[in-house]
Amino acid sequence: MITFPSAKNDQFHEGRSTVLAANGSNFCPVALVKLYYARFGLRFGLEQGDERALNCVIRRSAGRFYADRKQVASLSVSRQNLTELFVYMGQDPTGKTHKSVKMTGVTETLEAGVPLPDVGHHGRWTSPEMALRYKHNSRAYKRSIARRVPY
Repeated sequence: MITFPSAKNDQFHEGRSTVLAANGSNFCPVALVKLYYARFGLRFGLEQGDERALNCVIRRSAGRFYADRKQVASLSVSRQNLTELFVYMGQDPTGKTHKSVKMTGVTETLEAGVPLPDVGHHGRWTSPEMALRYKHNSRAYKRSIARRVPY
C-alpha cells in the first residue's frame, strides 16, 4: 500500500492510500513505482521520515541528472519525465501520456473482468461510472455494441 500525504481529490487533507497489484504487463504499476523510487533514491513509507516530493524536478549538473526531491515538478515537466521513463524502459513513448497510461490501466482492468464498482473504487472516483470515461473502446468492442442495439 502507498499512502500519499495529499492528492488533488483529497478535500479533507487526510492523505490517500492506494494499493497496487503487480500484473506482469508493460505497464505493471508495481514495477513502475519501484523503478521510479530506485531511480531517484526515494524510500517507501512516511514512518521512515521521507516526506520529499515524489513527482520532483529532475536537474542536470556536471553532465549527470539528479532528483531535486524538495521541488514538485510542473505538469509539463512531469510529461517529459514520463517520456524519458518510457525510453529508459525500452518502450516507444510515441502517443503515450499520463492520460493514455491511465486509460490503458482502466481498460485492461475492466477487460480482465474486474467489476466496475471495484475499478471505480481503486481509481478513487466518487462515482464508479467515472472509470468508463477512461476506458478505451476498441473498434471490435464498438462493433459488438452496435450489433446489440435493437432496430
